[in-house]
Amino acid sequence: MNPFELPETHSKKSFYFEESLSEGFKCLLTNRIITNIGTGLFSIFLPIFLYITLGENIRHLAFYYLATYLSSLTLIATLPRSLNKFGFKKALQTSTLIGSFYYLAIFLLKENNVWTIMPLMVFLLALWRFLYWVPYNVDFAKFTTKKDRGKGVGLVSAMISLVGILTPILAGFIITKWGFNLLFLVGTLVFGFSLLPLIKLPRTEEKISWKLGQFFRKTIEKKNRKLVLFFSLDGAEGVLAAFVWPVFIYELLVGNYLEIGIISTLVVMTTVVLQLLAGKLVDKKKGKMIKTGGFFYAMGWLLKVFAITAFHVFVFDAFHRFMKVFYRIPLDTLVFETAFQQKHLIDEFNLFRQFFIYVGGSLMAILIILISLFTESINWIFILGVIAVFLISIFYKKIQGSFI
Repeated sequence: MNPFELPETHSKKSFYFEESLSEGFKCLLTNRIITNIGTGLFSIFLPIFLYITLGENIRHLAFYYLATYLSSLTLIATLPRSLNKFGFKKALQTSTLIGSFYYLAIFLLKENNVWTIMPLMVFLLALWRFLYWVPYNVDFAKFTTKKDRGKGVGLVSAMISLVGILTPILAGFIITKWGFNLLFLVGTLVFGFSLLPLIKLPRTEEKISWKLGQFFRKTIEKKNRKLVLFFSLDGAEGVLAAFVWPVFIYELLVGNYLEIGIISTLVVMTTVVLQLLAGKLVDKKKGKMIKTGGFFYAMGWLLKVFAITAFHVFVFDAFHRFMKVFYRIPLDTLVFETAFQQKHLIDEFNLFRQFFIYVGGSLMAILIILISLFTESINWIFILGVIAVFLISIFYKKIQGSFI
């Protein structure tokens, strides 16, 4: 059998997909849905909780995220071949247990034990990222076909958003009524159940062949420089959504958790159908969508600089997520297609991708720390998102081709 074909049988063709769904894709989709029910309860509230615990100091929060990115870089650079001993399926399963322990550590976090618990949190989060994202991205590329890869990305995004309709308002209610502790306990239990669909996940026969020296040689090769820049910019932009925007909303709405949850829910409701529509369009008009969607998505970050009321938060965030659908889905599809083109180096390509996503995240965290030394108005940090997205929209064509 061709090692780059889907290694399992398919279910019946659906009205949405051109070809039949693979069992592997269905397992990954179910895993992502359950995972995001658990993480969706934290989503916008986890960075807010950490921000409060760290004395409402954006620099301290940025240092925490910087530590997680640097730890992730270290694991990817030094231990990639350990995934061969584990196998990708077992790595995904183990990552679920690691993720549950991470959220349990957050449950135990208090102001008086920050320096004891936070180093453990940093290690657990880095280990979860290492064991989860590379195997997930490799498997997703292998369990989807070229005709339906965009629809697959769109479906996963839509299902995650569908879950996100209820979880923010539910989380806001739980925090208001019973506090953060119950929220983290419930989220941890739900997250643990995401292990179940991974039990039936088909195995893929992938082996990481690079040693440390080979990995770093690839990072400095001339033909990979644009890839380095592209993935670094992608990681940098993601930091803003990870913790800067949630903290900004918290300060703007003066800590009204229920209002934060309601607004987040209303925003997500406006984007679910669009994600499915974008998935269909992606498989036909990828390039045009990335360029146009990227321009308007960048404008979303610019609008957020000027948000001063709850109404602004809703309108600007709704517009931003609306545009993200037509930017992010084709971009992710392009990355998955490029990964699949690498054939036996598909796993190395995804290691390379994750490594530079964390490089970009580290650099953005450092920039946030530096900017916060000169101004307390964190909304101006969103200008960095505008720059990152514009550059990604320019360089996206450069990621295609051989990585060997």
